Amino acid sequence: MRGMVNSRFFAYLYYNYAQMKRFYWWHQRLRSIRRMPRRKQLLLFIGIPVAVLAIIAIITTVVFAASLSSKENIMNRNKTGVTLLDRNGKVSYEFHNAHTLSLIHI
Repeated sequence: MRGMVNSRFFAYLYYNYAQMKRFYWWHQRLRSIRRMPRRKQLLLFIGIPVAVLAIIAIITTVVFAASLSSKENIMNRNKTGVTLLDRNGKVSYEFHNAHTLSLIHI
């Protein structure tokens, strides 16, 4: 029983030591940031997030622009839906704005 208590105690001490080292590392980083000139601090805390957001916006635009390949794709986008047919091939149910177009020549 006594050995078990000692092992738990030393495990607790090691865990706290690891946490303390991690905190000390962050404390050193923050101290080095505080010592930076004001311009570098602004670049670090404002410039980098703005640059990341700009890159995300550009990537999003490129991805969505690729899906808009032609004018016909844009015009026909809303003509999709689901049509359920029975075993005879007759429409039994349509939903999500499904419809068929039949062209009549005049």
